Amino acid sequence: MKKITIFLFLIFIAFLWAEKKEWCGTQEALRVFRMGEKIPRPPDGPKYVYSTHFIIHFDTIGTNATTRAYAESLSKYMEYSWAKQIDTLGWASPPPDGAGPDDRYDVYIRDLGLYVMGRTVGEYLYTNPYPDGATSYMEIAPGLSFRDLRVVSSHEFNHASQLRYSYLEDDWWQENCATWMEDVCYDNENQYMDYLSWSIDPLDSPHKPITCDEDLYEYAGCLWPMFLAECYAISCPRRAWERMGQVSGENTLSGINDALGNFASNLTNALKEYGLWRYFTGTRADPTHYFSESNLWPPSSVLRNHNSYPATGDQGNRYPSGPGGTNYIQFSAGGTNYLRMVFDGEDNYLWSGYAIGYKTPPSDTYGFVLPYPWNRGIKTVSFSGHSHIALAVTVTQWQGSANNLTFTYKCSLRTVVYNWDVGVAEILSPPNRVKKDSLFSPKIRVENYGLNSASFPVWFIIVRPPAETIYKETASVNNLPPDGWQEISFPQVSIPIIGFYAISAHTALSGDENSGNDELAKNLEIYSPITGWEKVADVPFSPDGKAVKSGGGLAVIDDTTIFVLKGNNKPSLYRFNPLTNGIAFIGNLRYGGEDLKIKKGGFILAGGDYIYIVPGGNKSLFYRAPKTNPLSLTSLSQIPGVALKGGTGMVYCEKNGRGCIYLLKGSKTKDFYLYDVMDNTWEVKQSAPAYSSPDKGYQIGSAITFDGNQTIYCLRAKYNELHKYDITSDAWVSGFSSILPFTHPTVGRKRYVKEGGAIVFANNKLYAFKGGNSNEFWVYDIGANNWSPAPFLPSGSENKGVKGGGFLVYQNGYIFALKGNNTTGLWRYSGGTGDEFLAKNFSSEEFGGTSQPILSEIGVPFLEVKVYNPLGRLVAEKEEALKNLPAGVYLVEVGKGKNRKVKKVFLISR
Repeated sequence: MKKITIFLFLIFIAFLWAEKKEWCGTQEALRVFRMGEKIPRPPDGPKYVYSTHFIIHFDTIGTNATTRAYAESLSKYMEYSWAKQIDTLGWASPPPDGAGPDDRYDVYIRDLGLYVMGRTVGEYLYTNPYPDGATSYMEIAPGLSFRDLRVVSSHEFNHASQLRYSYLEDDWWQENCATWMEDVCYDNENQYMDYLSWSIDPLDSPHKPITCDEDLYEYAGCLWPMFLAECYAISCPRRAWERMGQVSGENTLSGINDALGNFASNLTNALKEYGLWRYFTGTRADPTHYFSESNLWPPSSVLRNHNSYPATGDQGNRYPSGPGGTNYIQFSAGGTNYLRMVFDGEDNYLWSGYAIGYKTPPSDTYGFVLPYPWNRGIKTVSFSGHSHIALAVTVTQWQGSANNLTFTYKCSLRTVVYNWDVGVAEILSPPNRVKKDSLFSPKIRVENYGLNSASFPVWFIIVRPPAETIYKETASVNNLPPDGWQEISFPQVSIPIIGFYAISAHTALSGDENSGNDELAKNLEIYSPITGWEKVADVPFSPDGKAVKSGGGLAVIDDTTIFVLKGNNKPSLYRFNPLTNGIAFIGNLRYGGEDLKIKKGGFILAGGDYIYIVPGGNKSLFYRAPKTNPLSLTSLSQIPGVALKGGTGMVYCEKNGRGCIYLLKGSKTKDFYLYDVMDNTWEVKQSAPAYSSPDKGYQIGSAITFDGNQTIYCLRAKYNELHKYDITSDAWVSGFSSILPFTHPTVGRKRYVKEGGAIVFANNKLYAFKGGNSNEFWVYDIGANNWSPAPFLPSGSENKGVKGGGFLVYQNGYIFALKGNNTTGLWRYSGGTGDEFLAKNFSSEEFGGTSQPILSEIGVPFLEVKVYNPLGRLVAEKEEALKNLPAGVYLVEVGKGKNRKVKKVFLISR
């Protein structure tokens, strides 16, 4: 037992020493400097070692005690670093600091604590010639081995040179370069390899981005500047620093991108190559063509190995992130066959990659083209002559965030690859079910499986059984390359008759050697929808474990995309496809390295090429991002006046050829603003009107909508007032007045518009939620200036009404809604009011008489009774069952044939 205890103690001591060797204290010192504060410089001396460029300050007694021999060795190593980095490689020399005995660079031997070997401390701004340059001094720990002393001197001296360029660049890049410089100065030491034994590094966690700074990854990330030096030129990292220094502010990634232009490349291409280079390490090393010391390293981690086919998969728990996150997938046991790989990366991000035919160096590499924004690519590689085939795919997005992306792949064996072979890979549209009379565009994807580029016609056919062709269109594909694919859209069509149809797509390449893939078919159902509400999706709880609440919202992008903002103090953004009812997490909204926590007053709006976000939460922040890259946020001019706390609404419109946004602030104010998209400026407009309690502003629940022409409609919470604003005259319409009824005819209880209130323009009408945990849904006839109740939004399994996070948008004949109130449902409304549905199903004369208070007053004996709800669903057939119905609007049918009588009634609780 005693021996075991001693052994564990020694392991613990070794671990502490390893920890001490791992740390550079420069970043902590720089954080203090960036905040405008200074770490006090140590006192001079009391003993010195002078050299051409340095003064070493040391003492032989006390807590910082060392020997003169140690100080002289440090002086020698510092001069060597100067000669190597400045005189030979051309890096900028540290600026004179005007402190110490003279302008030579001051290095202090000081005890820096258990885990710190050295640090470079920024002291004063030095803007000649770089605007964000800084002076510095250095502190080195006593008692290091001479190996460590050599390494730390080259490392910290590179930091001193970096500060001449800019003290604002990213920490990960600073440590990348300083650690790489250790190997440049002392090639045989290879201390950087210690970092490749950690749990997170560029080889065992290749899916991490180059910007990663978890668990000392930034030191292991020295492989990135090492790659830049070996792939392009040893001057490449220095030229990146020069470019960063020339432009004020933080320019780390853009500086690297600009520097690569000197080598006929860019950051996107470099990230792709970096993903390839990291595959050839360890047992797969090829030092001649890739990293020169890669045979000394461990092999990079492989996501998955396949040896049976067909093979499919995804990213598993190794979600790649940009810039530079890479996944490797290996395939073996293919015999003499061909491997056909189809990769599909998450849309709207930049991806690229390689297919690798591995063999005795050099291996064969094939570019894997992944066209933006769909990121779907195909590559066919022969197993012959290769020990295995690998797929290396990299997230090359570096502008904007690209965190934790997803992908899928599927691979199959082919015994032969024909010279001429094309086919239909997938029917993309229509889906299996389409509403009758609705327009849809047939769409297919064709692929070239052969070895030659091909041009050919394609057909799309719809047949009504048994043999009536109701649609037949053709298109042409020109010069589709091998392993290429193309999506083809055909003219729109609508089908008026419900039922099942057969659809098929065909290719007709002259000389096609494989006819088995020339045709693809599926069934199509044309259906007639029921008017009313339907829950079509649930916003996932993942990844934050929350439902939709205050700040939740919807933004219509196009026919296939509605962005969903969860709110609830979370940055989560989702994409909903109304054609498939599929919903998926996109990512977290982030700016400046921090999540946007969307709270009360938060809002999302689509307009032009962008989406616009206000996070609310008592802040005035305002952001936008491209629709094609919604996580790439840019900060815009802040909203003037008091901060946003709730009742906020925004609409987008075009005025005089310029995009603009009108904003109702809410937050208990009457503030109304115009934002000019081109100028990034806010303009105060006429305050929103208030008839009741004119001294009160607009509270949470207030909302606005735009008719797409010239009128903005505004619903004022608590007072239920509807107002109009004319964007042509830029004024509220004087004298207009309408009140959303406080009491619903079937509820009998006065309700105000409260939190969750929402309004949307659709089909020349307005539709509104009252919110406040009610399910009331109202429609406003603009021409008649009249409000009518519409079918209630169902309470659902949560048994909740609309509250914080309630939202309405209109798209392609449907209204989509969030209930909010800590629920997950995404709802769709098709059709008009309950009255409109009943009118479509029963003739007008059957609605004689007036509505009655209770069913027993219909005035006809209960011979045979059927009761329908406003959606036309049968809810009761016997008199006793009628007594158990809840209050509401019903259609009652009594009798048969000539004696049949139908009336609409309001059932009110007794």
